[in-house]
Amino acid sequence: RYAMCHELGHGFGLPHTDEDYNNVNRGDCMDYTHHYEGNLSPGGINFKILAQSYGIIPPKRRFLQESGIKEDIEKGGKIDDEDQ
Repeated sequence: RYAMCHELGHGFGLPHTDEDYNNVNRGDCMDYTHHYEGNLSPGGINFKILAQSYGIIPPKRRFLQESGIKEDIEKGGKIDDEDQ
């Protein structure tokens, strides 16, 4: 699980958060460690880097996509500016 998270992180462009195996764990899967148990998922710093790199989907836009309105848009409808 650690290796999968770590390598997927690289696939998304994440760097290592730390490359010293012998210091305190940073608590994320991009940290080099001998103790994987506490580093099985991305940490807050990883999500921050991803948001800076790719942006975020605002909550209202996410709702519109999940509710099927996206399909209406593709058929010629449109979203008003205040819906974005």
